[in-house]
Amino acid sequence: MSSSEDLFKEIIAEGLPLLEEFCRIRKEEDLHLDFKEKSRPSERDLNDYDKENLAKAFSGFANSDGGVVIWGIKASKVKEIDAAEELRPISSISIFNNKVHSLLKELVSPAVDAVQIDIIENSTSDEGFLIMHIPQSDEVPHMAKAKNLHRYYIRQEDSFKKAEHYQIADMFGRRAQPILRVYGILQNVSSSNFPDRTRYPFDVDIVLKNFGKGTAKLACVCIKKPINYDLEDLGTSNDSGGEFTRVRSSSPWVRKYLANGNLAIYPEDEIVFAKLHFGDLGKWEMPKDLIIPYGLFSDGMKSVFGELVIGVDEIQKYL
Repeated sequence: MSSSEDLFKEIIAEGLPLLEEFCRIRKEEDLHLDFKEKSRPSERDLNDYDKENLAKAFSGFANSDGGVVIWGIKASKVKEIDAAEELRPISSISIFNNKVHSLLKELVSPAVDAVQIDIIENSTSDEGFLIMHIPQSDEVPHMAKAKNLHRYYIRQEDSFKKAEHYQIADMFGRRAQPILRVYGILQNVSSSNFPDRTRYPFDVDIVLKNFGKGTAKLACVCIKKPINYDLEDLGTSNDSGGEFTRVRSSSPWVRKYLANGNLAIYPEDEIVFAKLHFGDLGKWEMPKDLIIPYGLFSDGMKSVFGELVIGVDEIQKYL
């Protein structure tokens, strides 16, 4: 989840008190946050000025790192940066919400996928605030389209700026990005194989999956083996005959796997590249959450560091 989506979810969860707090502390606009005041809050329709602001937000955030627009807050300058000043709730907020939805494909080209829109209502009236999350897009560049407006925008600091020619050219060359993640699948192991109960009757397949829209190449996976577990390499080879090659690693990573040169991990591809076996039961008095730190690296993708976690409740099903 992106930082802008985290912000969107926080605002929706906290509701009106958080918007009031933004005004009290003079919350500043930034790369991922923009305040918008409807030009005529008492009217249901969006006029040309409102549509122009909406189009710029669609284009600017989608062409940049994504962001949140809060409709219904007046902003003014504080040390040259726009900051929340006063709540200006919008009348007939549900109707305004419907009208904004109807403009999603009209005010930007191509349309931006996965835009999230929600409202925060005033409990004593039909007034409220519209909260929009516009994600970073893989289909850039997006052109703002409104009356007398056909331009590409980007988000810089606290403002939407017209994109320069070289920036537009760079966006046309931007690739869809891979999103690699690791997860685990518990597998039953027949207890007859372990009559002395020196091992738990389960294994864990460790799976690499591409959740993104781009193809991953030159992938590298680093994982730290938990204490008391044995790690079996699957689909690996030292002669480029498998999907991955296990190479020497340095602390803290116990195992490091490099994708062989011809391996392309396409969107939705899954590769089981290792299997965990629990070793000596006597060394573990009580079951615990299974936590496996990992690092993921690939051409065209930001490095990812995370943890594969399998909860003790899930583990106990196999004991």
